[in-house]
Amino acid sequence: MKFRRILDSLLSDIFPAYGQNRSHKLAMAGRVLTIDQITKLEASLAKNPRQIESRILLLGKYCSEQYANEEFARRRVQHIRWIVEHKPEHPVTGEPYCLIVSNPNSPEYEEIRKLWLKQIEKYKNKTAVLSNAARYFSHYDKELAEQCFLKALQITPRSSGLRSELALLYSLWDGHEQQAFEQQKAFCEQAGGDDFYEMTDLPARALDAGKIDAAREAADRLLVLADQNKTNWNYGNAINQAHTVLGQIALRNNDSEKACDHLRQSIINIATPQTTSFGPTLDLAKELLAAGQNDSVLAYLDEMELLCGPCNQWAFELRYEAEHGQSRRDANRDEYDSAFLDRQFKVLSSNEAIRRKHLLRAIDDTKSGIAIGTKFMNSAEEASKEEMGRRMKRLEGHLSRLEQLSDAKPN
Repeated sequence: MKFRRILDSLLSDIFPAYGQNRSHKLAMAGRVLTIDQITKLEASLAKNPRQIESRILLLGKYCSEQYANEEFARRRVQHIRWIVEHKPEHPVTGEPYCLIVSNPNSPEYEEIRKLWLKQIEKYKNKTAVLSNAARYFSHYDKELAEQCFLKALQITPRSSGLRSELALLYSLWDGHEQQAFEQQKAFCEQAGGDDFYEMTDLPARALDAGKIDAAREAADRLLVLADQNKTNWNYGNAINQAHTVLGQIALRNNDSEKACDHLRQSIINIATPQTTSFGPTLDLAKELLAAGQNDSVLAYLDEMELLCGPCNQWAFELRYEAEHGQSRRDANRDEYDSAFLDRQFKVLSSNEAIRRKHLLRAIDDTKSGIAIGTKFMNSAEEASKEEMGRRMKRLEGHLSRLEQLSDAKPN
């Protein structure tokens, strides 16, 4: 076991992707830790603080329950503090488990931010530290994140991962769409236009930057690459992205029929780790709904439920608007929330395949909603308590029927 840990450490230092994957697996495994296991791990760390794998296991648990458990949230910050201070180059340090993104004005965010500023000054020539710091800053300190990525690229100018992450930062930064496109395009050209993974993002980057011809060319090229990589795990992501952009271009040319056809093609056989968990993109569906193509949008959302289940809030927002003619913002809150829970139960109870895949997630999401609501109920203003009480009652009733569904025998 000791040899294995040493080998993992060496491989993580040489191959960052290996370290990221290893950290993710550990954190996911940590989500099911029992209280007894947590206690033992914390006690072991008190004696030997440098057990990084134990910290990652605990971070996985604390991260998954931080909003419902104040003690877990406090402990999570303690572990983040230790890792940033002692292992700022470790792959997990740049992963979501070590990011504080809920509130940029919180003392916890500012504390870790100041610690990162010290580390990037201390390790100014270490790419791994600079890139991890950039990921921490990416949400609320984009200028700092940009500086870190650019410094890291000066040290390792041929790093495809850094250039891709810088492109992602720019894509999430209003007014920087051109830079996002340029960074993505530079890397894809460096790879000869054949990097299947980086090409997947290029059509959308080009479209966001207003480069219509470049977006069409990139989407067409991506479809060719997808046809050559049908067994690749990224195949579905590429198909979805390419047809989405081509459909958006069609809409800009006032060709709704062609755009609807691209929407239909964009969800055929696209199961990937991303599309089955977070779901495929809704960008084209939103534009078609605004163009009055409700039937095509609803057909897409039906297929999306088969793919990733009925728990996606963003997908239901579109469904509600298509079926009721009003947005979530304009709808009655109680009616909207009830409609979402009823839709979720209807799909889960009527489709056995979806129930097998997604019922446990629906139960977990509902339990989490109840736990978070309970936490904030007592501190809420009186005017909000009545509404929160109604919401809690709905969630408790929904949980009861989901659990009954879980106990029911399959048809």
